[in-house]
Amino acid sequence: MAHCVFANGCRARPLNSVVSHQPSDVFPSHEYPAILGALIVLNWPLYVAIFKLAFRDSDDLKQSLWYSVTPVIVWIYRGKWMESMWGSGRMAGSFLICGLIVSFEYFVICEFIARAIT
Repeated sequence: MAHCVFANGCRARPLNSVVSHQPSDVFPSHEYPAILGALIVLNWPLYVAIFKLAFRDSDDLKQSLWYSVTPVIVWIYRGKWMESMWGSGRMAGSFLICGLIVSFEYFVICEFIARAIT
């Protein structure tokens, strides 16, 4: 297989070269979709707990969702820009935390499986 050699001596792999197909890749979401789906479903009580920490009640959650989907220019015009940013930030932060937790759990499980089969 031919490699490109740059002026500084670095070699580049061709774009179609495959590095590995091991389950221990950085984030192999295609390797175990059933595990990823199970984690998303089984973590439901954790999502509820995170959203209860972030929002006072269901009305607060609905208001934050409304702030998230309405264009910012509307809230600037109504004079509620800061409330909009705070509500949108809490919503985005909650989703980010939930996603990071599922990603971490999935990564740990995939690493465990990769070490068990090798």
